[in-house]
Amino acid sequence: MIHRRGRLEKGSPSPSRTLFPEENDDKNPKANRRYLQLFLLATAIVSIMYAVVFLAPSPHVHLAHVETVSHPTVEKDKRWDPAPRDENGVHYHIVFSTGCSIYQDWQSFVFFYHAMAVNQPGTVTRIVSGCNEEEESTLQALFDLQIKPMAPERFKIHFTPDYSNVKGGKTKFVYFNKPFGMRHWLQTALGFPYNPIDEDSIVVLMDPDQLILRPFRDNDFTNTQWKFVPPNQKPRTKIEHGYPMGQLYGFALQWKQKIDMTLVSPNEPSPVTTMSNEEARAGYIVGPPYIATARDMYKIVSKWCEFAPAVHDQYPYLLAEMFAYCLAAAHLQLAHQTATSFMISDVGVGAGGEGWGYIDQIPDEEICSPKSVEELPNVIHFCQRYGLGKYFFGKRRLPKDFLSCEAPLLKEPTLAEIQTDHVDWPMGDGKDWSKEHGKRNRFVLCNLIPALNAAAEYYKKHNCGDQANLERTYLF
Repeated sequence: MIHRRGRLEKGSPSPSRTLFPEENDDKNPKANRRYLQLFLLATAIVSIMYAVVFLAPSPHVHLAHVETVSHPTVEKDKRWDPAPRDENGVHYHIVFSTGCSIYQDWQSFVFFYHAMAVNQPGTVTRIVSGCNEEEESTLQALFDLQIKPMAPERFKIHFTPDYSNVKGGKTKFVYFNKPFGMRHWLQTALGFPYNPIDEDSIVVLMDPDQLILRPFRDNDFTNTQWKFVPPNQKPRTKIEHGYPMGQLYGFALQWKQKIDMTLVSPNEPSPVTTMSNEEARAGYIVGPPYIATARDMYKIVSKWCEFAPAVHDQYPYLLAEMFAYCLAAAHLQLAHQTATSFMISDVGVGAGGEGWGYIDQIPDEEICSPKSVEELPNVIHFCQRYGLGKYFFGKRRLPKDFLSCEAPLLKEPTLAEIQTDHVDWPMGDGKDWSKEHGKRNRFVLCNLIPALNAAAEYYKKHNCGDQANLERTYLF
């Protein structure tokens, strides 16, 4: 027998003599020709079979996946182990998408820190798109040193190519990285569509500027605090195949009214074209957090990638990728149980649009120190500006070196200092907040600023030693 290393065992017959006993027999030319013909015929048959089996396109692969989905035997070794379960046996994947910028590095650190602080179960993953080789190497090293130790088996980073120019040409749209980066992660880490490690796990897609206040766990939303729309229907309170969830956003039916679906899906008739406005309002006006089983998330993300470039052609603005998500879900008829209470963000939104009902009912004297996370929404989406008195927060005004040994921590307001409805700067226009809006600003300022400081202090204590600047002096 021949070993893989090429050694021939003692007593083994010569392969040439065994297979072609007369091949080298110069005294028998007819036999030589006969065996040569048989050999050539066998070679041709094997070549044809190889071409049919391995080179023909698979009838089950969607055209949108041809360039990104590798043969399962190639990707299999890259798949992750299944997500750890929570106490009720639920697997969670918390995912957020970023570019390769310092601006999103501090947001990512804060995201991971508070996922650890609130004991968010499951894996937490930063999907990073568009790094060059040096940037990826540096960011991986920083992740391994500074973030992975928070939860070594659960906190992860995943790099993808830059998809901002998937349409070609001179115009880039960085938010294409969100759907295409998600698809890359679902295919590479979770094994879709061929070898998924766990189709039943729950994927929560968030934004990097969303800070977790209350963890997603138990796959149970029966708490009476949860608010769903439409309010006259009994809500689904559990994520299952075919039943995703999402946070209500304020763009109403623009995703349906501003986009010609026949141009987005020219070769496949779409249910969106005949969908009533009532149905569209009930299940598709959603944004992050998006929550679905891994199986459903892959279905939606695949269509999201297919639709996003065409949607951007018609609507080349900030919300194009969000509109594309709504259209993808509606096209697949995967109506989302829409929640108004997963998130707070804009203090001017009514309690029926975001989770401000939680905040409005907190006693004034407890607004800076709520007694229980069970009385809070899941996330603060700090994409707005907040201010009272001399205190202000705007994420783009936070110093880029906020997470460093030298930079001071933020000055934290006392309740007495922001017990006002007036704004000095930079939001001040001579008008005071209403009592309701003043209270909401109070909650954000006296909870978000300490939350950012807690993450920064953790960074300093684990990376700076005696050089850590722990003074709380920085005022926007």
